[in-house]
Parts: sequence; structure tokens; C-alpha cells
Amino acid sequence: MADSKHTDHHDENVHPFARKFMFLADEKVINGFYLIPVVGLAITIPLALYYPFPENHAAPWDFFPSWAIIGFVAYTLVVLSAKPLFTFLARKENYYGEEVVPEDIVEPVVEVHHHD
Repeated sequence: MADSKHTDHHDENVHPFARKFMFLADEKVINGFYLIPVVGLAITIPLALYYPFPENHAAPWDFFPSWAIIGFVAYTLVVLSAKPLFTFLARKENYYGEEVVPEDIVEPVVEVHHHD
């Protein structure tokens, strides 16, 4: 019996191009995704310390953590703008005049056999 958490790769409702990316829904990939920025930081921090920016090319806002602060502020603005943008850009489900017909949910019948 197939586990309900895993998606069948041969589902006819899945676009063939999307099947190549089905591995991204795997629980191991989702839980291990934090390693990408950690590895990136582990590589770039020593490189930045070994190859610092030349002082004569520094911008007026360049000081030690300036790029981290600028990045944090920019990311915070993106996250905080999500709700207003959704409110402004979202459309109703029947926006294109399509009638949405809810599918009937059928509960599976499970027979339980007890052995004494």
C-alpha cells in the first residue's frame, strides 16, 4: 500500500516536466534544505576574510556588517510585503468565470477483522 505522504510519479494529473522536480517534495530534501545557506556561509566567510574588499573601492555605506544589515532589511521588507501584495493582487477562485464544483469526498471503507 502506498504511503499517502509520497506522491505517485505516474499520476496523470502531474505535468511531465514537473515530474523531474518531484524529488523536492521528499521529506529528506525539505528537512535538509537549511544546509544550503550554511554551506554557502562556510565558504564565503573565510573567502571574505582572506580576500577583503579593497578600501579604495568601498562605498560610503561599507562597514563590516553592512551587507548583512542591508540583506536583512531587504528580506524583511519582502516578507512583510507579502500580505499586502496578496490582498492587492489576489482574485476570487471564479475570477475567470469558471464555476468551481467541489468534488465529493468519499471516505474509504475499512474492514477490521479481529482474531481471538
